[in-house]
Amino acid sequence: MRVLVTRPAEDCVRTAALLRSRGHEAVPAPLFSVRTLPAELAIAADAVLAASANALRRADPAGLAGLTRLPLFAVGAATAAAAREAGFRDIRAAGGDSLDLARLIAEGLPAGARLLHLAGRPRRDEAIAALDGRFRIAVAETYATEACDALPPAAAEALREGRLDAVLHFSPRAARVFADLAEAAGLMAAARRLRHVFISAAAADGRLPEGRIAQRPSLESVVDAL
Repeated sequence: MRVLVTRPAEDCVRTAALLRSRGHEAVPAPLFSVRTLPAELAIAADAVLAASANALRRADPAGLAGLTRLPLFAVGAATAAAAREAGFRDIRAAGGDSLDLARLIAEGLPAGARLLHLAGRPRRDEAIAALDGRFRIAVAETYATEACDALPPAAAEALREGRLDAVLHFSPRAARVFADLAEAAGLMAAARRLRHVFISAAAADGRLPEGRIAQRPSLESVVDAL
């Protein structure tokens, strides 16, 4: 299948490689760019939590080095891998979503523990925020994800010419931005003809076909759902 990949460039490369290994053709067309933010990491903490791999990749390496002795709670396998690359050894990985991560933290730390949350901007971390009454949480935003204001030429051309079979959506924001930009380009009819695969039911946008939902919130499960 010819699959549109709209993730930021770094994630686009990994997604395209997995698609090719499964016999699909990836059409990379990032709808987002990632910008590093200055973040203070010299914060007293008992543990670190990271809800995305980019939160670790974009963090200041010198600042991270001072944290690697602490346990790190990762949202899923990709974030855990980024933590290992950064030098963390005590890594506790959840099943791929913030609810799993919140449960893992609640079970693994005593009440009142100090958490340093490595995060991106904007954040969707309602489950983590719910822990704030039990733990003391400091947030360090290490990156910002910014949406394009138009479909990339590769995506617009492939849609217009009918050269796509599917598109992958890795967050509610990603699905919403894709639908917004397809509408703005006059290409919503073409977009609706594609097979849409969503990382979770929450990611589905009402303007797009129901499509398929990944069994788990991970890259592998999204590609499996094709």
